[in-house]
Amino acid sequence: MTTRVLLYKAGKDIVGRAISYFTMSEWAHVAIYVRGATYEQTWPGVTKTAGQKPADMVLVPPAIADSAETRMLLWLEDQAARKVRYNWMKLVVFALVYPLRWFFARLGWMPFQAALFGEVCSTFVDQALMVGGVDLFPWRDEEATVPGDFYDCRVLELEMPVEVELP
Repeated sequence: MTTRVLLYKAGKDIVGRAISYFTMSEWAHVAIYVRGATYEQTWPGVTKTAGQKPADMVLVPPAIADSAETRMLLWLEDQAARKVRYNWMKLVVFALVYPLRWFFARLGWMPFQAALFGEVCSTFVDQALMVGGVDLFPWRDEEATVPGDFYDCRVLELEMPVEVELP
């Protein structure tokens, strides 16, 4: 298995700081690494980068079967080819909705949907994992995730660096 969730802390940019502020978390961006490439939802749309991009934290999802990982990879490649755009409107709305997302989840409805204007990074990664058969947040619609949710998710494990033994 080669899937990893990559978390990034808020930097000096205003968007990252705003995400961190409104979600009350130090985490401002999330990406996914699958079979040799990093996929992320950024401006102007989904991007693919060869290799695993450096991240502030690397998390490992539960085991994903090869066929499911292939299905997820095909979905990611399609998203990157179509350059599914970043949803600034969802980001602004989410800043207002975030404190009440428990209420909307109870209603079974979210005041924004992916089909309307594009995606944000956290819902993009959550949907990719759903395509791969991993539901990180079964009690919540994947449209309601933020980067800090991945840090708090008990299903994901911290990837520990490999210890090198010195002679």
